[in-house]
Amino acid sequence: MARAHLSKRLSDADTIRLFAEHHIAQVRRRKNGEITAVKHVAWGWMSPQAYYGIQEVHRILPTIIEGGYRAKSLLWGISAELTVLGTSLSLPLGMIFPLVETIALNDAVRAGNAPNAIYWAYALLGPFGDALAIKAVLDAVGGKFDELASAFGFVPGGPGETSLCATYRQRVKDYRARADNLNAEATILLARGSGCDVTGW
Repeated sequence: MARAHLSKRLSDADTIRLFAEHHIAQVRRRKNGEITAVKHVAWGWMSPQAYYGIQEVHRILPTIIEGGYRAKSLLWGISAELTVLGTSLSLPLGMIFPLVETIALNDAVRAGNAPNAIYWAYALLGPFGDALAIKAVLDAVGGKFDELASAFGFVPGGPGETSLCATYRQRVKDYRARADNLNAEATILLARGSGCDVTGW
């Protein structure tokens, strides 16, 4: 198949406009004018479909990031109003998120744990980062659930357990069983392919 022709030379003003607005350095076209490839300044030659996808991501990414920071602002702004002895108090409950994230980031930096430091830095500063803090807290508390429940006299699977709790508990057990099976299968596959170069997989 013959290579498509480069587009005709544009004026300097049009070339600069294409570069500045769309980051296009060159375009390949068929004789009928159909664009077959676009040369992006940073990523080189690509199909028009790939270029369109990149442009759409570029268009919606600022909105997603702004939404993440708005969610962070709303979460940090949660407060509770209490009235004690006729005096109204406002408790800034949302400030627990930056407090926990800052403490965890500080601990990770002191321990020299770079992956944890990056994790908590994003949780503190990144859009939707508080979801990482919530996940970490749930993971930490999840293992202690049975201990806490038994301390209050709750027996898992007993008469005090609601159907929702029972369903959740069963799903967690199923998930753990599937994870164990996947780990076992991965171990077997790695053992079989021990003589293979798997760097490109």
